[in-house]
Formats: sequence, structure tokens, C-alpha cells
Amino acid sequence: VRDLLHHMVELDQYMRRYSDLVYADTYSEKEREEFSERFQKRFRRVDAFHFDFLLSIFQKYHWISISLFGKKADADAWLLVQHADENLDFQKMILKRLEKLWPIGETNASNYAYLYDRVASAWSDPSQRKLQRYGTQGVCIGPGIWKPLPIEDSEKVDERRKAVGLPSLSEYTK
Repeated sequence: VRDLLHHMVELDQYMRRYSDLVYADTYSEKEREEFSERFQKRFRRVDAFHFDFLLSIFQKYHWISISLFGKKADADAWLLVQHADENLDFQKMILKRLEKLWPIGETNASNYAYLYDRVASAWSDPSQRKLQRYGTQGVCIGPGIWKPLPIEDSEKVDERRKAVGLPSLSEYTK
């Protein structure tokens, strides 16, 4: 399980790293469209395979717990769940599990925080979007400028971030 999760994360990161490569070069609009169309099909197939695998794993194991699989496998499983945006109900299910696991050290506390915000952000259906709690999700609003999506009780966001081991929002934004 650990080895397969690691391999899946490598593939996940490879696909995400190259998804916008075409925009960093001098390709024509037609070339960009062709690349995006072909790449997105592969990208969706990879994410769908990862989702199916995670479903099968979580039928056997409640979570890829630190005590059973180690910190690296916990982080790998979290990243794949984090990127399962087309399956919001699945992300919500895992979020409920992580909510119980991070206080007892069976997952990294920041895993819970990031997934909480990812679920609140509802990337696959913005009509379901809610306020995030930790300010981990946002959008680029200009070259090198990132802005978090709306945050609940934003005056206390840094207290919540600190409680789960995240740096202040101003540090994160940089």
C-alpha cells in the first residue's frame, strides 16, 4: 500500500506540474487548446484511477494511519484525497474521519486543515462553496499574487492555523 500510494503521488504531481506547461511557452492558441484537450483527458483518467484505488483501500482501512503505515503514507493518501475534487462527497467522508484522527496523532493536523478548506471551497461545484476555516485555498489574482478564498472569523485565522501547525496567513500568502 505504501509503495503504491507513493507511486500514485509521483504520477499525480507529474500531471499537475505539467498541466499548465503550455502556457509558459510560446504556443499558439490552437496548440494550447489541442494540448489542453488531450492532456485533460489523461489527467481525468489518472485522477479517476486514483479515486477508485482510494475507495478500495478505504473499504479495508479506515484511513492510512500513521501508526500502521507511517507519516509518508499518511501524507501521500491525504494528497490524493485532496486532489479528488470531482468527488466532493468522498472528500467530506474522509474529512469526518480525519477530524477524529488528527487529535490522536493518527494523521497530521494540517491534513485535516487543508482538507477542511478544500471541502469548503468545493472546487468542482462552486455553488456549494462555504467559508474556509484555515485560509489554505485561494486563487491567483495576478502574476505572483495569491488571495485566499473567504475565511470564517478571519480575525482568528492565525490562531486556528497555529493550532494545526500552519504558519501565519501572511507567511503562507507570500
